[in-house]
Amino acid sequence: GIGNKKTNYGILFTYDFINKRIRITNGYGIEKIYTDKETEEIIKKVIEPMFRDQFYFKGIYDAVSQITSEVISKKGYTESK
Repeated sequence: GIGNKKTNYGILFTYDFINKRIRITNGYGIEKIYTDKETEEIIKKVIEPMFRDQFYFKGIYDAVSQITSEVISKKGYTESK
């Protein structure tokens, strides 16, 4: 699984340096809170424009920041310890 064994509240970013592509995979637990569709929107609105301008790491950083903020603010999210 992706994330904590209890909750699977994980999101995996995979970046292909050669082809300049990114894939984001949601853990099964986080899918109830942050959907694959929302993840696709982040890729389209945040990552793709940055990658077009060759700001690869900034695109990834901004996407991680936005996803983190959105997940934490959602009802149903609880931090596991």
